[in-house]
Amino acid sequence: MRGAIILLIMAIGGPFLAWNGYSHKQFRAKLAAEGATVDATTISGRSSRTGRRGSRSYYLTVAYQGEGRSIQKEMSITSSFYEKISDGDALIADTVKLTYLKSDPEQAIIVDGTPDTGVNLWIGLVVGAIGIGGGGMMAMGAFGGGGSSASSDE
Repeated sequence: MRGAIILLIMAIGGPFLAWNGYSHKQFRAKLAAEGATVDATTISGRSSRTGRRGSRSYYLTVAYQGEGRSIQKEMSITSSFYEKISDGDALIADTVKLTYLKSDPEQAIIVDGTPDTGVNLWIGLVVGAIGIGGGGMMAMGAFGGGGSSASSDE
């Protein structure tokens, strides 16, 4: 039963990861074609612990001008980028490069700092295929499609 639940989670979660990765790849491609890169002023940085094992997430609040608008937002960044722009306690970089969509300046990434979740496309496809394939194999076995047969006493 536990295996069936895991396969169900994989069958649902895999396609979600794949969709997330595909969307991110599309967004990055759109940024490359229609984006504008500017210097963004760093306002603050922070890290927080998430999950039971205490993995860290890193964030940077920046201010920038996008198509005549002043925008300030907090953005997720990689740990290696956080280490590059801070001394652990305080930010040491006054500005960072940021690319935003000209059609929607709120949609932006920090150059070399925003996590690239495009790899989720491939991970999601593999996980989903295992979940769906394993679930199918389990169902075939459960419904007489090749499961083990009981031995009879003579």
